[in-house]
Amino acid sequence: NYGILHLTTSICRMAAGRKNKTMKILALDLGGSFLKYAAYEEGTLAGAGSVPTRADRGPEAVLATMAELAGQFPGIEAAGISFASPCDPTAGTVTQATDTFPGFTGLPLAELLGRRLGVPVTIDNDVNCAALGEGAFGAAKDCPDFLCLTYGTGIGGAIVLDGKLHYGGTFSAGEAGHMTLRAGGIRCPNCGRSGCYEAYASTTALVRRVYDATHETLDGQAICRRYEAGDAGIAEVVEAWVTDVCIGLASCIHLIDPPVVVLGGGIMENATIFGRVNACLRHELLPNYRMVDVRAAKLGNAAGLYGAAIQAETRAKALAAGRN
Repeated sequence: NYGILHLTTSICRMAAGRKNKTMKILALDLGGSFLKYAAYEEGTLAGAGSVPTRADRGPEAVLATMAELAGQFPGIEAAGISFASPCDPTAGTVTQATDTFPGFTGLPLAELLGRRLGVPVTIDNDVNCAALGEGAFGAAKDCPDFLCLTYGTGIGGAIVLDGKLHYGGTFSAGEAGHMTLRAGGIRCPNCGRSGCYEAYASTTALVRRVYDATHETLDGQAICRRYEAGDAGIAEVVEAWVTDVCIGLASCIHLIDPPVVVLGGGIMENATIFGRVNACLRHELLPNYRMVDVRAAKLGNAAGLYGAAIQAETRAKALAAGRN
């Protein structure tokens, strides 16, 4: 098992003696633009910050940055990585990196960082980590079964059942962004297929739709402000976008029947937008699904850090107890 490669005999002995004590974990959230970091201990993040990822310099440069950040937190006993691409958490590898991360596809990133740090390292997709964070400390804290969707550059998804992530056969369950919303529709900029959900309902899609209608380049926050101010042109675009969000979300709910749905991403932090989505959704759902509890994510950008830390702590404690 890749985790064993990260532990020397002395570390194993120390961990075994401390398996029931508090662990200090390095949490890393590796995104396309920024690498966020923090120390996690007893459910709390400390020393949080971020640096430019600069993934275009290649894996070695990113690994060096992560190792340098680890030096700010002496005494860490494990590290967890939240990564913005599909991963195989059992092998510790990046299975399919986006173009933002050249040279990362197939990379055993957890093992490579573990060798540098001398501690066990875990890795998982960023939305999976965010879902774990929301389940432990955020919007889904009281619910062992829920669906988590995040709306941003694309649309990411994660399914939690009985308190555990449901991964599917290729560790890719929950990829709602690439279900087909409109057959033969516009080309998805992220996968190249036609008609994907995220091509219509991501925040990126909303920005594009506003530009197509108004020839104004506005970010998500500016669009929300104009919508709340009653801008008729913006409102028409936003309402059409909300409808597409809800059509796709209803399909997910009809398939999985989760008791709770957590919606994340910066656009869903706007109470007005979230309220419109929640209201519109009821009209798209069949009657017996309308009791679903739709909640706004609570942890924001920290959710992935929490989830990565939780996975790393679980792994380290399992190794300390002599389990693989």
